[in-house]
Amino acid sequence: MDSSPQGVRARCAELSRLGVEFSVAATPDNLAAFELTPLGVPLTALAFLTADWRHDVMLRLWNQMDAYAFGPREMPMPNWVLVDHALMSSGLIMAACDEAALPGLLERFGVTEAERGILDLLLADIHALGYDGPVPIAGYCAAPTAERSRWMGWSMCSAIPHAGLGFAVKALGLETYRAGVVTGVTQYDNVSLRSHVKFGPARIESAIVDLHTAPGSLVYSSDLAAWRRGETPGSAEAREPDLLLSARDRDGHLELQRRIEAGARVEIVAPGLITGGAEPLVPICVSPVPAESAHA
Repeated sequence: MDSSPQGVRARCAELSRLGVEFSVAATPDNLAAFELTPLGVPLTALAFLTADWRHDVMLRLWNQMDAYAFGPREMPMPNWVLVDHALMSSGLIMAACDEAALPGLLERFGVTEAERGILDLLLADIHALGYDGPVPIAGYCAAPTAERSRWMGWSMCSAIPHAGLGFAVKALGLETYRAGVVTGVTQYDNVSLRSHVKFGPARIESAIVDLHTAPGSLVYSSDLAAWRRGETPGSAEAREPDLLLSARDRDGHLELQRRIEAGARVEIVAPGLITGGAEPLVPICVSPVPAESAHA
């Protein structure tokens, strides 16, 4: 998938033709501040806390899908977090479709039986409830921070592999929020790194976050300006990594933290995560400490 803004728009158009609808659920005040046609993709506005609100079951199902995705890392999102932070503080970006559209999506993107785990669990819940509304198949949310242009994101997830849906809903969300910089917490062995670096190099702001629930967590940020100019990881500006760091190399993570604290700029670059060997590897670029900082 082309990860440029134009590529996201084209993929969303294709997904729409296959029956996928994109929406944002938020309070009326939040909706009024959002861009509701991000990248030219129309979002259906779902106004939370209004007389017309009728989407509790769909959002509970989305949150269940999120739990299936993040449960193995012990990070399911309680419903109160969904309400207090995703809906009240910000807005939840979702992709959904009728159940009848799922076979076409699975065939188009070559999803195998073994890759249907999250979707099959979700469909079992849907059938047990007798629910016949839109099936949530991807989502993302981020909330504003004290720095006005910086947003803190979490819960990028998708039940349809290979469709680029996780990256698409994140891109749509950041455009919807009008974010300038996105910050997030992920792990060195998390395949989501492959999506995060599609916005360009992901700067590591903290190489260790031991307080977090998931082991091997780090804090990263992405400045969206270059991505909006079309400077994607496949462009001429892409850098070769200086090192390939094992996702399980605790000493290496601590060394990165020391270099960050000394003033170095440390970034995760494409492809974000390399698997297939003895252990997952993260491609890292390190810009040297400026001379004035080194002699301070």
